[in-house]
Amino acid sequence: MYLDSTGKTLGEQVKVKRTYEGKKQIDLATQLGIPLAYLSQFENNKKILGKDHLEAVNQYLYGKTTNQGGTTA
Repeated sequence: MYLDSTGKTLGEQVKVKRTYEGKKQIDLATQLGIPLAYLSQFENNKKILGKDHLEAVNQYLYGKTTNQGGTTA
């Protein structure tokens, strides 16, 4: 499980940013193309992301995408 420098998981980071922006889960799930239940479980550390969903979350959090070679653009 990945933790950032504050000890938050990726799911917790998404929840913090989403809450800070005043977005509801349904709004972010729609924006990212992730089912609502899946996003909820991810934010609560009950589900891990597949590659496609990880790309969308990476873009949301950091404004970056991962190329097939694993590098960020």
